[in-house]
Amino acid sequence: MRGVVAKVSNGKVAAVSLMAGYSVIEVLDKKKLSEGDIVNGDLENAGQRTLRNETTNEDIEVAIADYCHSLAYARKLLDTMSH
Repeated sequence: MRGVVAKVSNGKVAAVSLMAGYSVIEVLDKKKLSEGDIVNGDLENAGQRTLRNETTNEDIEVAIADYCHSLAYARKLLDTMSH
């Protein structure tokens, strides 16, 4: 599934906009995500995996923390994870 990075906190935690909600992800390697990046992979199921950042043409190791239906909840989770 493809998604667009909608919100980034500290370059390492992001909310990715999907058709029906948002995935909250944490970047596990040294790469960073930027708002507007297009990422592709399994974004709807929790766990660690490799996503493809189509904007930078790189693979990126992430942990999918949660999948939620509202941006408000995704932002709240981002705030919790980035502290």
